[in-house]
Amino acid sequence: FDTASARGTLAIGLMRAGRDQDAIREFRAAIPILMASSRENADDDDTTAVAARSQRLQGIVESYLVMLAREQNPSGDVGVETFSLADAIRGRSVQQALAASSARATAKDPALAELVRKEQDLGKQINAQLGTLTNVLSLPSHERDDKGVAAINASINALRADRLKARQEISRRFPAYADLVAPKPPSVEQIRATLTDGEAMLSFYFGQSSSFVWAVPKTGPVAFAAIKASSGDVDNKVRKLREALEPQAAMISDIPPLDLKLAFELYTLLLQPVERGWKPAKHLIVVTNGALGLLPLSLLPTAPAEIRSDDDPLFSSYKNVPWLARTHAVTTVPSAAALRTLRQLPPGKP
Repeated sequence: FDTASARGTLAIGLMRAGRDQDAIREFRAAIPILMASSRENADDDDTTAVAARSQRLQGIVESYLVMLAREQNPSGDVGVETFSLADAIRGRSVQQALAASSARATAKDPALAELVRKEQDLGKQINAQLGTLTNVLSLPSHERDDKGVAAINASINALRADRLKARQEISRRFPAYADLVAPKPPSVEQIRATLTDGEAMLSFYFGQSSSFVWAVPKTGPVAFAAIKASSGDVDNKVRKLREALEPQAAMISDIPPLDLKLAFELYTLLLQPVERGWKPAKHLIVVTNGALGLLPLSLLPTAPAEIRSDDDPLFSSYKNVPWLARTHAVTTVPSAAALRTLRQLPPGKP
């Protein structure tokens, strides 16, 4: 990880010096190693180290995306190459919970089901023991039982060894399980295979310093663009729009109007640059992070619109607004990998 991180730092320096081809070579060498390390250590009990690795990966990947998005019209090839990177650096907590639940649901073999239960229970026991250890270590030294601390540490090490054995046994006997419970960020082709006719995926990434959007249709080129606004700018726009959705109003007439001008600005900012990738579809599957997850994209108008100040009856002129919902159904999922996980589940009982 440290060597790859150093190459990533070198790539950023080369990019800033205008040596894009040299930078691309270093980025492409470093990022796969950093991503693999991040996946392997995603459930490491040293949360500080995990956070540091994740932040480092995030900074390097964002710099790479910024460089590739410098072109006025990034090609579909750039979108294909970079699509999986967004899934790799977005938050994983929901995806991990979903994958664990899905893995249990698909564990039809009694032996696999038992191993899955054992591995997950051991993880819970480790977390419980770590909590106990934290509480004990927070005591003043004269109140602390050093033998007790040593016993807890020994217990944690034993549980970790047992969990490792369980994981190795699962990987040996049931290799498909490992792919389900810790899925790699899917490629464009894997997402295309998961989408049905008339569907397209919109993937948003809002980062520390840069933001991006990908539109992946069932067929046709991938659209990719940099979003010309910081995550803070998007947060502020979403917060403003939500004022009409969560009104602090005593009466219906006190509800503030939805800021349609701002809503169309958000559409222009987020969706318009990649229209060619999603507009022919009828159903959009959205993956995002940050504040955009708090706003239904269906609410955005696809063209400028206004409402009358003298609406009578109240809100009646909203019926003329060209909402995105009029042309596209919208579903939100935690990650691109989560869509594949969900669609690999066996059908539920009626």
